[in-house]
Amino acid sequence: MAYPVSTRFGGIQLNLVGNYPESTTYANVNKTLLPPNSIALGYGFNLVNQTTLTSYYLANFKVPFQVKEGQWYSVSARMYDGNYLAVSVNGAKVFNATLDNYYTGTPPATTTGSFGFGGWQDQAGYVKNVKVMASNGTTIYTNAMTDDSILPEFGVQSNTADICMDGAKRDRLVWLGDFYHTAAIISTSTNRKDYSAGTLQTFLDWQLPSGQLPLNTPIGYPGNATLTFAGFDEARGGYFYFLEDYHILGLLAFGSHMRYNNDIEFAKKNWAQWKLAVQYLIGKIDKSTGIVTVGFAFFGDGAGLAVNSASVQAFKELADVATAVGDSTSAQAWSAVARNLTSTIQAKFWQPSLGHFSDNPQNKTKLSVQGLSFVVTSGVASASQATSCMNALTALKLSPGYKDTTDVSSNGVVDISPNTNGFLLPALLQSNRTAETKYLFDNLWAAMIKNDTTHSGASWEYVNTNLQPALSRYTSLSHPWGGAPTYIMTEYVAGIRPVTFGYKTWIIAPGYTGFDLKSASAQVTTPYGVLKVQWSVANGKINTVVNAPAGTSGTFVINRALANSTKANTVVQIQGGVLPKILCLDL
Repeated sequence: MAYPVSTRFGGIQLNLVGNYPESTTYANVNKTLLPPNSIALGYGFNLVNQTTLTSYYLANFKVPFQVKEGQWYSVSARMYDGNYLAVSVNGAKVFNATLDNYYTGTPPATTTGSFGFGGWQDQAGYVKNVKVMASNGTTIYTNAMTDDSILPEFGVQSNTADICMDGAKRDRLVWLGDFYHTAAIISTSTNRKDYSAGTLQTFLDWQLPSGQLPLNTPIGYPGNATLTFAGFDEARGGYFYFLEDYHILGLLAFGSHMRYNNDIEFAKKNWAQWKLAVQYLIGKIDKSTGIVTVGFAFFGDGAGLAVNSASVQAFKELADVATAVGDSTSAQAWSAVARNLTSTIQAKFWQPSLGHFSDNPQNKTKLSVQGLSFVVTSGVASASQATSCMNALTALKLSPGYKDTTDVSSNGVVDISPNTNGFLLPALLQSNRTAETKYLFDNLWAAMIKNDTTHSGASWEYVNTNLQPALSRYTSLSHPWGGAPTYIMTEYVAGIRPVTFGYKTWIIAPGYTGFDLKSASAQVTTPYGVLKVQWSVANGKINTVVNAPAGTSGTFVINRALANSTKANTVVQIQGGVLPKILCLDL
């Protein structure tokens, strides 16, 4: 109750707790937090604090009778001026409290806002015959809640598209920025293009007229173009859009979808919206500084190195998509924007005396893992600058990975992000840094599977320097944003990467040294069929078998830089659709 839809920060929670019959009660129920036959009063995102999402457990009140499963109860929650809250069940008073007596942060709890219904963890709740009245006695809402038409209104309809979520049990949201990694994971593993396109379509369904894509979308609600429910006009400009750099990562996720799948039909169908999304980002370039400047940013600095370098990468990748759909005008314009922004970054962020790009021009010594990552993968950094930036990573290195910025203290227990370290993996491997990459595989990602008590079979949201889930029990242990090795191992260890959209042309460049491997194999499903490689190393030679589908062609490359060799690379041209190509080459 009193839930501010526009910001999603706050709201009074009432949780009616049953009598826990033995036959239907889970073993993990916390009966101290939620005693039987009671009402728990909370405020905020949850009943208990989630470290980054502040919540307050305020009180617990006994219900004066047994609350049984499978029975209907009439619940009345009345709010009065002066922050009074009175609750009764089946006509019996349970409590009458003054909210001012409870600390709920700043600003304090109020009795105004929207309302909704749902169970807490591992609960099912059923609601009918809802009636909402204003303080003057006027009925402002009634609903029997027994018709399917209410499902979209309360956000509990079935998914309107095939979508991918991070933290599916906890968050119940589709995160735009997280999909940067997920789009590549899908394409190099299950190849479920429908889930990739469906998720991207969901973001487009919530796009604002300005072109901005949402930070996240709540599953169960229709896209904002069809929303007519009270409160959602506010939401369109509120919480769902406040992380503006996620817009950049969303463009890059679309670029990945196209690179792997060459999904021209999807791109053309939505091209006007994608163009609007690119123009929105162009509009964020400050005319006085030439720097992309956004509001609140996950990357930290809204005008920093990560935001600007990732923007260059987005402009380049979307220019490639524009070429693929036949929009040469946009391709040329966006390429020009990328070139100009590259020059600006070089002029304002490169610190020649220090040998790295600073995280922002005002603080020359500040570094961030995301900034150093995108300045390399975007191509902003030259080869020598990339090497120098990867050397500078030592200032961020901890166990088991790299902290986000030099502003983060290295003392005590530090949270390490597999998400931002995932941005780093391609930057390292494009710079031939296998030692640092192997360190992350063997430590950061290994921490997620070594302990049976925390191993979930999926990647985590955060890992701390004690090798534990970093947000304690509320760390999502099913978070695709931490799954970058899924595609990195395919692309840089096994070595299969698309050169043109849909693997029409490809490269196979094995990570034959630096990972302590004697052999590797991988396959990807392309629009033309399966592309497969197997390689092994023995007696100074690499033995390789390549199966390539008809209609494709590529090159097999021995990258000598991986072995710190001065010898030239070995390059073999391969045509798909013939017998498997068998190679035995000197290393």
